[in-house]
Amino acid sequence: MTIARLARLLLPQDRSLGVSPRWLAKLFVTADILSFGIQAAGGGMLAQSDEPDLLVTGQKVYMAGIGVQLLFVFIFAVYTCLFIRRLQREHFPSGVGWSSTRVRCIVWSMVVTIILIIVRQPFSIR
Repeated sequence: MTIARLARLLLPQDRSLGVSPRWLAKLFVTADILSFGIQAAGGGMLAQSDEPDLLVTGQKVYMAGIGVQLLFVFIFAVYTCLFIRRLQREHFPSGVGWSSTRVRCIVWSMVVTIILIIVRQPFSIR
């Protein structure tokens, strides 16, 4: 959401990955709702059944939801990296000012957070 706001403010005409900054936050929320819906369906199957076949199916559906969520996080990480490159090229072509701005701290903290999410996500389910 923060990248969407920064992109809309700093690079309003940017269309990284074919997505305008106006639609980025909407796509992020829709992707989260979709992945949470898939996870909820799998969790519902796990909670409501005593049949072994349905339990296995519920676990597979739940893990598919986790995979979808991880895929969307990866896509947004790529978008964030493209945004950083364009921001450096267009707003700070000589590199002057990039190291002294708060934008750099915000953007790089989000990149680190995304990397931690991608690394942590597969290990959260046992």
